[in-house]
Amino acid sequence: MTLPQPKEPPTVWERLEGIHTAKGSEYDLLPPLTFASNVWNPPDSPTRYFAWAPPFSSPAPYADQEKVLQSIAASLEKLVPRIAKLEADVADIRKHADVVIATFCPEPYTLRHSIPIHIQPTDGSFVATFFDANISTSGETEEEAFANLKSLIAETFDFLESVPEEQLGPEPFRQLAVLREFVSSAR
Repeated sequence: MTLPQPKEPPTVWERLEGIHTAKGSEYDLLPPLTFASNVWNPPDSPTRYFAWAPPFSSPAPYADQEKVLQSIAASLEKLVPRIAKLEADVADIRKHADVVIATFCPEPYTLRHSIPIHIQPTDGSFVATFFDANISTSGETEEEAFANLKSLIAETFDFLESVPEEQLGPEPFRQLAVLREFVSSAR
């Protein structure tokens, strides 16, 4: 008894031909292109490639073209506001700055770690924040907000260090603990 031989899978071109000729298919727009090439090269002449679509007998392949183009146009119209929103979001993100305080020179402090600072624009000025210690300040420019925050961190650290710990409330005690992780006094 002879077993039936498995059928060879269709080639890419056969599959494309099947897609293009299936009636009612969204790909039923154009007949498939047939490619040919001239590989014989006389000296100093380029290889020539040709592509053509075989002739078809009826306008049926173009029947759904208008619907497809309308669908594409509708999809593009939906994308335009989404792209505009993404561009606005990117522009807004670019307005915000994340920087670090790397030194307190010439102040008498030593940094154990760089202090992460977030700067963002608000109503014509800028707000600089050290979120870990819940310390914020503002300035007319990003540089001024940064300098003001640097000074405020130093002043807050000095003040909290001067008060006995048992007299600090929960939030100032937490702020002092965070500041001690980042800053130490050189005095």
